[in-house]
Amino acid sequence: KVGGYREDFFVDLVDVEYCLRVRQYGYTVALTTDAYMVHAAGAPEAHQFLGRTVWTMNHSPRRAYDLCRNHAVLLRSYGAVERAWATAASWSLLKWAVKALLFERSRAAMLAAISKGLTGGWFTGAPAERP
Repeated sequence: KVGGYREDFFVDLVDVEYCLRVRQYGYTVALTTDAYMVHAAGAPEAHQFLGRTVWTMNHSPRRAYDLCRNHAVLLRSYGAVERAWATAASWSLLKWAVKALLFERSRAAMLAAISKGLTGGWFTGAPAERP
């Protein structure tokens, strides 16, 4: 009834989109803290900023595009009815983008990928050519 995963999403937020869609169909999404999976998520790196340790993931511009594009599609698609999720997701994305633009390598390429992902996801929802 709900369907499968979105095939136009690549890696990022595939599970989140599915859960939001499940809720739209009136089902409850359950969460477990017992599940455990080990996987590489970029190349984490610590930075000192205003006396605090700030972590960046050092994703590639291509991964940044996918992350931003998928966030924008989900915010456009579900933001009006999933306001708590949309607020938390927007704040999380903003923090990630600021840290990426302040500390990560290839800042110009990251800015281009973030901009392209957000605008492409918000205005078309269709995947553009990835950086």
